[in-house]
Amino acid sequence: MPTLFSRLIVPCLLALCLQSPASRADENDVIVTTCHFGNAEWGTEMIDRCIKHNQAQRAAVLEQFSQHDKLLHRCREKDELGWDWVKTCVERDVAAEAALAAYPSEQAKQIAACRAEFSGHGPARVKVCVDQPQ
Repeated sequence: MPTLFSRLIVPCLLALCLQSPASRADENDVIVTTCHFGNAEWGTEMIDRCIKHNQAQRAAVLEQFSQHDKLLHRCREKDELGWDWVKTCVERDVAAEAALAAYPSEQAKQIAACRAEFSGHGPARVKVCVDQPQ
């Protein structure tokens, strides 16, 4: 009689190992795989809830932040952490970008230095850098 480990966990681990960023077929595949992997021990009801929640969250995030393509793209690189994480990432970056735009012009040099130092980390990390006491 197969154990829970051999029936659920091993196939999920194999699916995660075989999936690379270059071979992502469908966004739903990422959601399904992540939910199966993260909720296998709680059964199919919890897996289904996770899938439905992440699909709804993905639709809401893509609609709400469609004008922030660059930020959305950066945050989606970690979509295997769930769409709640992606939403939080984009919200933080949008708020930080607005705050950085409102900083006085005297801080432009410091903002540019922080952007150069933390390029690829997003505006939230740049704002943390700028807000550090000198």
